[in-house]
Amino acid sequence: MVEPRAPRLSRPIFLLGSERSGTNLMRAIMGSHPNVDAPAPVHLLLTFASRLPDYGDLGEAENFRRLCEHMATSLHNPIFKWTSRLEVDALEAAAPGHTFMELFDHVYATEAESNGRARVFFKENDTYSYAWMLYHHYHDAKFIYLARDGRDVVSSWLESPTTLTSLTQTAHDWSREQRQGLLFHSMLQGSGRVLGVRYEELTSQPERTVRALCDFIGEDFVPEMLEFHKRKTVRESAQSINAWRNIARP
Repeated sequence: MVEPRAPRLSRPIFLLGSERSGTNLMRAIMGSHPNVDAPAPVHLLLTFASRLPDYGDLGEAENFRRLCEHMATSLHNPIFKWTSRLEVDALEAAAPGHTFMELFDHVYATEAESNGRARVFFKENDTYSYAWMLYHHYHDAKFIYLARDGRDVVSSWLESPTTLTSLTQTAHDWSREQRQGLLFHSMLQGSGRVLGVRYEELTSQPERTVRALCDFIGEDFVPEMLEFHKRKTVRESAQSINAWRNIARP
């Protein structure tokens, strides 16, 4: 098997945040920076990284091809629309080492290039579980840990007509994820690679908070980041999923 390729993504930004904690608001804001691409979440980590053992030895061409086929299918999602459209052969060719991270890197790098952006802001559910893997793969990555009061998270979940979890289960999930986030934040504190942000600060002091975010990722603040709701792609996202409707508002 050929050695894996070096990552194409340069200085990616990964968001660690529980659902209903303002993660899509953060994605809309960061994606309004002219140098940052913040595509809709296709949940490659949650869908595939967690199930890699099911594919067997990826060094075997048949197993790896099957993973590429499934990933290509997931990227052709009518709700989470992307600019790029990767096919199975392109995915397979991009990963000579037959590794999931080669595929992951190629998918996001291709999307960023399609949108004319140099960097990627990555938002997925349960990124907490893969934070250390991403930390070691991308040595220049930055991580933002976004936390919201757990009572508001649970309240927001229970307002959703599609939620299937109980109040107790939602509270437990939130607590587990915060422990993961706090541990990651504590172990990297002082490294310059992780920044903690409170949702309440983002909504009550948006300019101050967004300026701090820009300083952290090494980009200039641009006023358009606070007018994210005017972007066509943001409005389309807000219309596609009811839970995202608020991102079309100031």
